[in-house]
Amino acid sequence: MEDIIKISLLSMAGVLIALNFKAEKPQFSLLLGMAMGIFVLGFCTDRMVRVMNALESLKEYLGAGGNFLGTLMRVLAVTYICEFASSTCRDAGYGVLAEQVEILGKLTVMLSGLSVLFTVIDQIQTLI
Repeated sequence: MEDIIKISLLSMAGVLIALNFKAEKPQFSLLLGMAMGIFVLGFCTDRMVRVMNALESLKEYLGAGGNFLGTLMRVLAVTYICEFASSTCRDAGYGVLAEQVEILGKLTVMLSGLSVLFTVIDQIQTLI
């Protein structure tokens, strides 16, 4: 809990410093914002490793039913990565590129969902 408070306060301080630079040196403001984003992403990566380890344990416990956890984790990773990339592009003033990244993320999630749908359809067909 303390880590989240520290990261939040550090992020707010970074935003305030970036706002001071924005009028005179917008490139420094952008670089500071990107650096803070990478810092927070690095912190999130540590947490994601913990979540992945816990889900691996759960996958071993579930056996064959745990195959969908891999797909779920892939979808979650895609959404977080695309959201971060899209926000960074939008902050840099490249809104069109940000929208393209979002579309790519949505298509990737849809493709991952199709594999789950096909598996469910196969299971239904074996029951009939």
